Amino acid sequence: MTDTDVIIAGAGPAGLMLAGELCLAGVRPVVLERYPQPRDTPKASGIGGQILNLLRYRDLLDRFEAAASDPHPPPRFPFGGVHVDLRGLVDPPLRAVAIAQVDTERVLAEHAAELGTEIRRGHEAGRNPVPRHHISGRQQGRSCRRARYGDRFRQR
Repeated sequence: MTDTDVIIAGAGPAGLMLAGELCLAGVRPVVLERYPQPRDTPKASGIGGQILNLLRYRDLLDRFEAAASDPHPPPRFPFGGVHVDLRGLVDPPLRAVAIAQVDTERVLAEHAAELGTEIRRGHEAGRNPVPRHHISGRQQGRSCRRARYGDRFRQR
C-alpha cells in the first residue's frame, strides 16, 4: 500500500464515486470493502437530481442509462409520503434513471478501476492499523471506523 495516497472505506456508490474523482485529481486511492463479493441485496432503485448532471459532466450518464432497467422513467417522485407527478410539464425540473444499486456499484467500480483505483474486497478499514486521518468513507453513526477510533457522533 505504499503507492496509496488515500484509503476509502467501503465500495458503495459514495466510496466508488470518490475513488474516481480522486483519480481524476491525480490522487492514488485504494478502496477497502469488507464483503468479499459485491452484494446483491436490493437497496436503492434509482438515481436522480443533481447527480445526473455530474454523471453527464464526467461522461458517465450513458453508461448508467445502458445499465438501467428504465433509463427514462416518467417524472413522478416520492416526497413527504406523497408522489409529486411532473409528467404534465414540458420540461420537468427533476429527472431520474431507474437502476438497481448493484448495477450502480458495478458501473462505478468499472469506472474507478479504469482510472487506476484498486478495490480490495474482503478487507475492513477499521481492523487495519491505519491512521484515521488517512481513511475516507461515508460516516454512519455506528460505523466500525467510529467505534475503532472513538469518533463522537451526536444525533439531533
